Amino acid sequence: MLGVTLDARPSLRCDTFYADTEVGVQFSSTGPAFHLHGGSAFQLFERIAPFLDGSVTRSELQAAVGESRWSMVAGILLGSSARSRQHS
Repeated sequence: MLGVTLDARPSLRCDTFYADTEVGVQFSSTGPAFHLHGGSAFQLFERIAPFLDGSVTRSELQAAVGESRWSMVAGILLGSSARSRQHS
């Protein structure tokens, strides 16, 4: 889902579902589900999800979310990417 270069274009797999939980957001797909903990994790992911269609670069997404939220976004993208590679 995420390349290591700034010109990579992250995309959310079409079979990925996400849901708000008491402690963050839960993701599930064809592989094992995983959780991202944080009070604003679901709201943040819900805002960036429409942009995870391959139309924007990683650097454009980073500029849009700002430095203060980028570490959480990068964690979501890297976690999804690792799981995607394990189950492809």
